[in-house]
Amino acid sequence: ETRLLDAGIDLSADVIITGRNRDDFTGSYAFYKAVSPKAIISSNCHFPEYERIPQHWFATTQSLGIATFDQLKSGAVTLTIKDNSLVLTPTLKSSQALVIHR
Repeated sequence: ETRLLDAGIDLSADVIITGRNRDDFTGSYAFYKAVSPKAIISSNCHFPEYERIPQHWFATTQSLGIATFDQLKSGAVTLTIKDNSLVLTPTLKSSQALVIHR
């Protein structure tokens, strides 16, 4: 993320799909501000602990108004293009679908 920000290129995207790993931090406030996504789909796992989404990360995405699909709660998320819109549909019923209009 730091290298992308330092490159000075347009990073805008509607959706970010991200994973967690113990060797590198992902999800900085500066990166999300630059990308300005409408939604983030993120893996999340109870074990190992370092693959869990930290609570401060949820606070950051919420403060930026980014819809977050935590795959521990949403399951897989299907992306479908329909009538100039992108529809994100979670597998598990505990999460709601999101429609991003162009």
